[in-house]
Amino acid sequence: MATKAKESKKVLKVRKKLEKVLDEEHTHFNSETLREVRNTIHKWIARHEPERVSIENKTFTLFDENQHPCKTKSNYVNHLLHDIEHEVEEEQKRNLAGRVTHKQFG
Repeated sequence: MATKAKESKKVLKVRKKLEKVLDEEHTHFNSETLREVRNTIHKWIARHEPERVSIENKTFTLFDENQHPCKTKSNYVNHLLHDIEHEVEEEQKRNLAGRVTHKQFG
């Protein structure tokens, strides 16, 4: 059975530093701090409420029950979609290979 190698002095030093930083950060997370952050978020939401769009009055036209998805703007995603479509076409061609392609009258 293999045993672990001892950590170098540099690794131990960095590990202790990180543990110290994490412990300091952990002390900042208390109920009072969380309450302040929650209140700040609520104030921000209330301040920006006039800018919000009501979804009750808004119609969404991006998707038609996923039958006609909107056009993607990302070249990377378009490339992936093209590859997937090409793979499906190749798979369909392979599945039909060797089958009778015309009617035989006997």
